[in-house]
Amino acid sequence: TLHVQKRLLIVAVAAMIPVAMAAGWALSALLRDEQHSIESKSLEVTRLALAAIDVEMQRHLASLRTLTYSQQLLDGDLVGFKSLLIHVLKETPEWGSITLRSANGQLLIGTEISEPPNLPVIDQTSFEAVLATKSPVTGNLVKNASGQWTAVFRVPVVQDSRVIYVLSARVR
Repeated sequence: TLHVQKRLLIVAVAAMIPVAMAAGWALSALLRDEQHSIESKSLEVTRLALAAIDVEMQRHLASLRTLTYSQQLLDGDLVGFKSLLIHVLKETPEWGSITLRSANGQLLIGTEISEPPNLPVIDQTSFEAVLATKSPVTGNLVKNASGQWTAVFRVPVVQDSRVIYVLSARVR
């Protein structure tokens, strides 16, 4: 009877091995499908987020470009143009500050009270890119004076085929 019990045990184990293997294979396939589904959903969420960021970046650049057509700026009325920029900042809370610099980098207008006239250009690379391409540029992420990360958006003010000013906004 012990001999019969051993044989029955062997038969039972032998019968369970294919079932266990099939269950393992099914579980593996299920996990693989789930992994693929998660990767696909993550990729789609990332694409949507990048599209939203791109739209937001284009909106900031379009707003800055619109300001370059201000009659005050075109007439050289920098006091009046600064007043306009201060009003724009009130309506655009995500903008931390707006600056207008000459092509040589001299600060002509700064909307932050604490900005001294000799304040160096933040993200010199993007400033130089605007001058070289005469096109709007989104700069790098930089830390402002309070340690907060901001993105710099720049647009050229072109007159007679040359950049005379660079208008920049730091966006939080």
